Amino acid sequence: MLTVNDGMIAALCYDDCMNASNSIVINGGSIYCYSSGNDGIDSNGTLTITGGVVIASGTTSPEDGFDCVGFIFVSANMEQ
Repeated sequence: MLTVNDGMIAALCYDDCMNASNSIVINGGSIYCYSSGNDGIDSNGTLTITGGVVIASGTTSPEDGFDCVGFIFVSANMEQ
């Protein structure tokens, strides 16, 4: 499990910026993930976002900003 509770993360990567084989939990912080060759954030389990600012960008299809094999849970305010 990968857990982020707070802080600032800026990742510019070729492969997945954040990847977990089980689950990813983001409870806060400012997160920017850009992948030029794969997914921005990739969870092979669940992805849970309860707070913070999360921006994720992946390369072209079939890769995405967010890739999740399980469910994505968002319980924070969302703005466009």
